[in-house]
Amino acid sequence: MTDRPVTYAEFRRAVSAYKPASILQGLARHSALSFNRPHQRMHPGDPLLPWAVSILAREALTTPGKSTQKSPDRRPATDSDLRRLGALAIALQDPLTVESGTPNAVESFAIRAAYQQLMFQEPFFHDMARMRPMFERPFPAPRFEVLSAQSLHDVLGCSVSVFVDSGPFFVAAAMKNAGRFDPAWLHGPQFEEVRSRIDIAELLEVFSTAWAAPWAELRSEAIRTRSPNAQLRQYDWNPFLGRPFVELGDGQYLAPQAWYVAMRVRPSAVYYLGVDKYDDAWANAWTRDLGLAHEDYIRLQLHQLEPAASVYGEFEYNTKKGSGMTVDAIVVHDDVVVLVEAKSTRARLDSRHTFATYTDNLQRDLRRAFKEIAKTANMIRDHHPSLGDAIPDDRPLCGLIVTPEPLWLANNAQFTAGYPDPTVPTSLVSLRELEDFVAYGREDRRGTVWLDATTPDENGNRDPHAALYRHQQSRKETPQNPLLKEAFDAGAWK
Repeated sequence: MTDRPVTYAEFRRAVSAYKPASILQGLARHSALSFNRPHQRMHPGDPLLPWAVSILAREALTTPGKSTQKSPDRRPATDSDLRRLGALAIALQDPLTVESGTPNAVESFAIRAAYQQLMFQEPFFHDMARMRPMFERPFPAPRFEVLSAQSLHDVLGCSVSVFVDSGPFFVAAAMKNAGRFDPAWLHGPQFEEVRSRIDIAELLEVFSTAWAAPWAELRSEAIRTRSPNAQLRQYDWNPFLGRPFVELGDGQYLAPQAWYVAMRVRPSAVYYLGVDKYDDAWANAWTRDLGLAHEDYIRLQLHQLEPAASVYGEFEYNTKKGSGMTVDAIVVHDDVVVLVEAKSTRARLDSRHTFATYTDNLQRDLRRAFKEIAKTANMIRDHHPSLGDAIPDDRPLCGLIVTPEPLWLANNAQFTAGYPDPTVPTSLVSLRELEDFVAYGREDRRGTVWLDATTPDENGNRDPHAALYRHQQSRKETPQNPLLKEAFDAGAWK
C-alpha cells in the first residue's frame, strides 16, 4: 500500500508499463477466484479490492502509445505487479484532498465513494430473479407505447427467458475458467446438457448483443467517457459494466471483473440497452414504458402481503381543479397504513460527483413523489370520498418511494432537507429492499417492518437497510420472497 495520494498521471504511467492483455488476464483470474471465495471478496489486506480491479481494468484499455492487446514493447504483469497497481488505484487522489474545508466536501466524497464501492456489496439474486415477473407478461397498448415481447427481443437479441438463463451460464463459465469464455466450447461434448436446456443460437446472439464487445470498441468507449478532471477519472463510466467480456482477438473472450458478469442480468441492463439502440423519441417512450412496468411490478410484489394486509392500487379522485390519482399503492396493516410511490429515478453518472449536483438532481426527480405522498396522506386524514371506507384513518401513516436501483445516502438528513414535506415518515428504498421488506411483511400483520424502515433516528436519518438487518438478526431463518423464488426456479438451470 502507498502512504500518499497518487495522481492519475502516475497511475496511468504505472499501468502503461505492462501488456494490457496480461493485466486483464491477471485481473480475470483474481476476480474469478475471489468471487468464488466470499470471505476473500472484501479482504482489507488485499489491494485488489473489487473497485480497484474495475479501475485498473478500464485503464488497461486506454493506456497511451501502443495500447493494443499485443503491446510487444511492454512486459507481462505478474501477480505482484497487479497488487502494486491495485494499491495505486486505491490511493488515487480525490478532489477531497484539495477541497478539504470547503462546504460539503466530505459529503461529496462520500457520494463518490458510495457509488464506486457499495455496488459490490449488493446481492445478485434479486435483480436476476426479478426479470421474469417484470418482463414476461403482456404489455397492452395504448398504455404501453413500445414495450412488448418483440421489442424486448430486438433489444436483447433473444427472448427475456434466454437472457435471464444466460446469466447463470456465463457466470459459471467465467468463474470456472479464470474469466475466459470461448464460444466454440458450446459445440463440444462437455456442453451437451447445456444445448439440451437452452437455444445455443440465441445464447450466442445475446452474448454478442449484451455481453461482449471487441477490444477497440470498449477502448473507444472508455476514452470517450473519460472525465476532463483527472481527479475524477477513478469514478468514470466503466465499459465493462455494460459489456463484461472483451474479445481478445483469438476467438476467445475475457471478463476481467467477475462482479460485472454477475450483475449483467438485471432490469437496468434492459433499460440502457434500449436507450442506446434507438433514437431519442423511441428511447423516451421506452423509458416511460419501463416506468409503468416498474409501477406494476411494485404492486405485484405488494399483493404478496395479502391476506395479512389489504393492498390497493391507485385511487382516482376529482376536485374543482380537476381529476388526479393517489400514490401508486396503499397497504393497510393492522397497525400502519403504508403509502407507496414508484419513481424510475436513476442517479446519472454526472450527478454523483458533488453534493450539490447529487442533491439538485434527486430533489428535481423526486419532488413530485414526496408531494404525492403528502397529498394522499391528507386525503386519508380528510376522509376523502374517493377512498370510500377502504383506507382507515385510525393508525399511523408512513411512506415509501421505490426506485429501480439504490440511491446511496439519499435517506440521510443532509440530503433530504430540500424535499417537500411528505407529512408522514418517508424513506427511499430500492426494489431489492422492497422485495426483502415484503418477505418479512408477509409474516407481520401489524406492519412493524414498514414503521422500522421509515422511522428516523435522533438526527433525522432514515436507514431502511439497517432496519432489514435488524429483522434478519431477530430471526433464525431469513424468509424468502415467494415471487422471486418462483421466478428463479423457473430457469433452465434449477
